[in-house]
Amino acid sequence: MNHASPTLFQLCNIQKLCKCLCETAKKKLPHRYTQAEHRTEILVKAFSMFARCHNIYDHNFIDETQAHALEEAVEEFMMFFRESFPQATVPIKMHVLEDHAIPWAKSFHVGFGLLGEQGAESIHAKFTRLGLAYTAITDKVKHLLCIVKEHLISISPQVVVAIPPPQKKNKIIA
Repeated sequence: MNHASPTLFQLCNIQKLCKCLCETAKKKLPHRYTQAEHRTEILVKAFSMFARCHNIYDHNFIDETQAHALEEAVEEFMMFFRESFPQATVPIKMHVLEDHAIPWAKSFHVGFGLLGEQGAESIHAKFTRLGLAYTAITDKVKHLLCIVKEHLISISPQVVVAIPPPQKKNKIIA
């Protein structure tokens, strides 16, 4: 579920990808062109519905509203899949999406974007960018602390209220 480029999940790219089916049918199987058009419509709708699911579960942080939106999107997608492809079996990744993604999101408030090798690479890239943003801090411990705090706030914005403000030092006036 996490091996695709985010640009693939944009409607214009889904339409371009599926349009190839019609173009190929027109050139190689003109007698099947009408059938290809119908299949293209189904595929555009299915991929668009899946894209909606992917765009929610791929987030770092998922709140209750997003978890509910994911639940609706998954139900809609799976119903459409079963209606459109009645003879098809449900692939394992779609099973995970249907039966495990929502409980996961509701329990842990994170999506699947952080799981697997791609998630680790994504975090590594994010830490590298944050490290560059804090290069002016020469103390290595303070530098790392700034990176970790910034990352924590980006994946769990609700913790901002839990971070105590810096303590002011009392100045001694002589």
